[in-house]
Amino acid sequence: MNKWFGLLIVVVFAVAGFMASRVSVVQIGKSPRATGRAIILLHGHGATPEDLEWLARALQQLDSRWTILLAPAPYRAGMSGRSWYPSTSAPSKAEYLKILDEQRAVDRAVVDDVVKNLLKSGVSSSQIFIGGFSQGASVALDYILHSGPENVPGGLISLSGGAQDFDLEPLKNIKPFKAFLSHGLKDSVIGSSNTRKVEKALSLAKHKVFSVYFQGNHEIPREVISKLGEFLKQN
Repeated sequence: MNKWFGLLIVVVFAVAGFMASRVSVVQIGKSPRATGRAIILLHGHGATPEDLEWLARALQQLDSRWTILLAPAPYRAGMSGRSWYPSTSAPSKAEYLKILDEQRAVDRAVVDDVVKNLLKSGVSSSQIFIGGFSQGASVALDYILHSGPENVPGGLISLSGGAQDFDLEPLKNIKPFKAFLSHGLKDSVIGSSNTRKVEKALSLAKHKVFSVYFQGNHEIPREVISKLGEFLKQN
């Protein structure tokens, strides 16, 4: 991201009444102080927050009550992209998982910084939804899994996310929240079995789940946006 553009975002937040944070996020919609509710959206591998701006604006058209914040991943990927999990090699699976846990802790800190500033702005945790696409969806799920029994956000939005090595047991110990899940049945990047696994775990833990499976690949089709808009209107 251009450094002057990043500075502009922080300045705009200060003017809008959103407390400046260490994370430069892109805001779509009114100040969270005005709306009292917010969605934090996390982009996929190799992308940037701006790559989800089209989705945020589409959701705004369907339900303008929400402030949508697009947060950047902490690691570089390629010339201009970002990644939540950088490419890592390790001598063993155990060592790899240790490194991955450390990276995920950094990711959670990025999301937590945005969440804390929303709370300081007067938005209650029940009115904060965290979601993303692909790798970003995995980060959103991981954040909720580590949020603790009482501090869990009000909702999860997982669009074609992965959960291969996640321990989903903590879902049984946190207060109920709502989840919107979508996945393409022909996804060649992350198999839809990942979302099926999360869906089952959420249902067993008595969380309210809305699922959309579509005949498509690794994408966010119009039908998913429409259903997601309906989900948001119910909250």
